[in-house]
Amino acid sequence: MVRPGVSCCRDHTAGNPELVARLPSLAVYGNQVDKIAKLTHPLNDGNTFEVEPSFSARCLLPHIF
Repeated sequence: MVRPGVSCCRDHTAGNPELVARLPSLAVYGNQVDKIAKLTHPLNDGNTFEVEPSFSARCLLPHIF
């Protein structure tokens, strides 16, 4: 279901500037070849990262899983 005023195809990172404005120390992870607003931790294909000891992820371009 699409909320009123929100495009179904809008990039899911569009809210990053507002989030970072509210939480300046927020870490923003993402594919370094995309133009992700407020990106703080650029990733390449195959990179892994740990946010907390109980959560880790692997970057598989074009998405992070």
